[in-house]
Amino acid sequence: MTAKKIKKKPVNWDLILKAGMMVLVVIIATILIPRERSHIYRYQIGEITRATIIAPYDFDILKPEDVIEAEKREALKRVPFVFNHDHDAEIRSTQDIEQFFRMATALKQRYQSLKKSREDRNLYRYNVERFEEQNKRVRSDSTAFYQLISQFKQDYNIDMESDLYRGLYDPDKSPLPDLENLKTQFLQEITQYMDKGIVDIPLEDIMSSQIAISRAGEEIYRSTSEIYDRDKAINTLSQSLKTNGNELSFEKKQMLFQISRIFIRPNLIYDKERTLRRQQDAISRIPIVDGKVLKNEKIVDANTRVTPQIYRKLYSLNVAESKRNQNAFGRAYFMGFFGDLLIMGLLYTIFILFIYHFRKEIYSDRKNIFLIVINQLIVIGLGYLISSLNHAAFMAVPVTLLAMIVSIFYDERAAIFSTVPIILMLSYIFGNPFHFTVVHMLPALISTISIKKLRSRDQIFQPLIWVFLSYILGLIALELVSFSSFAELTRGILFAFINTVGSVLAAYGLVSVFERMLNITTDMTLLELTDLNKPLLKELAMKAPGTFNHSVMVGTIVDTAAEAIGANNLLARVGAYYHDIGKIAKSNYFAENQRDENRLEKLKPHMAAKVVINHVRTGIELAEQYNLPKIVMDFIPMHHGTQIVKFFYDRAMDLAEDPADVKDSDFKYPGPKPNTKETALVMIAEACEAAIKALDKPTDADIENRVNLIIKTRMDEGQLSDCPLTFHDITVIRESLIRQFISMYHHRPEYPGQQKSETTK
Repeated sequence: MTAKKIKKKPVNWDLILKAGMMVLVVIIATILIPRERSHIYRYQIGEITRATIIAPYDFDILKPEDVIEAEKREALKRVPFVFNHDHDAEIRSTQDIEQFFRMATALKQRYQSLKKSREDRNLYRYNVERFEEQNKRVRSDSTAFYQLISQFKQDYNIDMESDLYRGLYDPDKSPLPDLENLKTQFLQEITQYMDKGIVDIPLEDIMSSQIAISRAGEEIYRSTSEIYDRDKAINTLSQSLKTNGNELSFEKKQMLFQISRIFIRPNLIYDKERTLRRQQDAISRIPIVDGKVLKNEKIVDANTRVTPQIYRKLYSLNVAESKRNQNAFGRAYFMGFFGDLLIMGLLYTIFILFIYHFRKEIYSDRKNIFLIVINQLIVIGLGYLISSLNHAAFMAVPVTLLAMIVSIFYDERAAIFSTVPIILMLSYIFGNPFHFTVVHMLPALISTISIKKLRSRDQIFQPLIWVFLSYILGLIALELVSFSSFAELTRGILFAFINTVGSVLAAYGLVSVFERMLNITTDMTLLELTDLNKPLLKELAMKAPGTFNHSVMVGTIVDTAAEAIGANNLLARVGAYYHDIGKIAKSNYFAENQRDENRLEKLKPHMAAKVVINHVRTGIELAEQYNLPKIVMDFIPMHHGTQIVKFFYDRAMDLAEDPADVKDSDFKYPGPKPNTKETALVMIAEACEAAIKALDKPTDADIENRVNLIIKTRMDEGQLSDCPLTFHDITVIRESLIRQFISMYHHRPEYPGQQKSETTK
């Protein structure tokens, strides 16, 4: 018995990838739901309770945050900041003072010696021998003096030649008192400051009322008001110098103030690690509980306004509930997780069912699914981030970003059904479904509607004011119900403004990114292609002016007709502009570009048909060369579909000895047939335009008959069988085309003398 081979069905990877992307949204949204949340007792002060709340178990009443913070501040004041005593700092300061004044005394002596040698040199200026001897002495004294000047600059960064410091050595510049007395005053003052302590951090950073000084393994305590930081010590020294030196000018006091900065250095070094450890220990001992609620105790009745005391109990119950959920990793945890997963899946099913049943064109291409899913994940991720940073800032979640991007790439209904499930999912993540939904639902719808007719990149900013106003309306409504403060309303409006501006700017940037990344064409790209100065259209106008005029005329006609049937009129117009670009290569073979003879008549029917049909292939090559979007490129083969070039086919049949030898495939366009309303509309309109233009002074009846004939022919040939046009659409198209052609080709009345003047031209 032979075993039958079982034919395996190929794996549908496309379906798996699309399903995987959508399942990923549900899983990620479920993971981001805070496990410690509690959605049962979310009331704000001033709101009205909807049911009686009974304590399900014993729990502690937590102190208000402001009370806890105040107690923390008081506790920190009682914890002394710890400093380590640096004994060497006082020694180094004393050495610096001694060295500085030793150098200052030497500088004064050298200056006096230099001054004396210069005076002696002047006395002997008429005695060459003695003058030269004194000149050598001047150079020697000058070298010694300026070496010491350089030493001051190097050691203390002081320019002793400046007017501020010349009083230290120049008796002609209001000299200071005896340098030895001044040195003694510095030593006494700085020693006094060192004894009390000079800390290495600003005094305002010390929160405690006293400090602990660690010296030789022991700690001594000193009041913060008694110690100095560097700035305080310098200022106090400056004040002391003013007291003990009344004879000094302001400039000299300034000089001494600058010099004192050299000598004063901290001798108490902040021990940050030990201080923080003691502060944390003190904070940990602060009680955060202010009472207890027992099991089955009534917390609040139904229909009761929430007071601060009731709010504290509800808040404490939420915290207790969160801790219980956070620590639950057993059966209850997993049941809760799968329950959340089911809820997220049910909400997201709204989107899945919509695109599967009502937007097949979106569902059929996985890059469309990817585009929507990635933007949904961006919004969910940002929503979770905002929820983690500031739970009250739920109005800052950029829901409108998703609505605008989907609306720009697809349509309003797709945007609404992509956004509403995400709003519901985020409201569940935030734990306040009513508030979140009320605030975000209207702005999402407004952003979708206001961006409906996008005709420029700048137009993406138009929703900004309407979206912001809708946010304000929702926030005001919520605040009126909850009786919140004006400050909270202002803060909410600020978050909404940041959200609105950020969403619009992000949409502006992301649209361009997704267009290039996924090769999806939006109306903004189509609008750019309508520029008649585009290189390809300019080439068409120069090499095939008749074809160019025909294309522009058809574009104008289909724009109106497409809008009448609810099609994308911008796409139809762009498709009309580019549908005949293949005629650039052999423009003189086409009637609209010819002046006298028809070159096609000199060719055999097969060759003539080949030239005509070949403009489709050439057009596709040009479109690829100029990187036209695929939806625009489709107009090139589809505007002829699979029609037969009837004129040359009939001529070949007449010339053939045996008509059976003539193959209709040699005279047939390669197709495909139009598969959208826009491509079908261009097929009908461009044929009507060419046919009516060929008529000599067409009447209204001629135009109507020609339009009816062409539409009937296309339908009889089955050229419209693959497109979604309905009989109603065809009727609307026929009426629109007839009305436009009649207005374009109406007869003007001949005025007296007009015929004669035209004859003489």
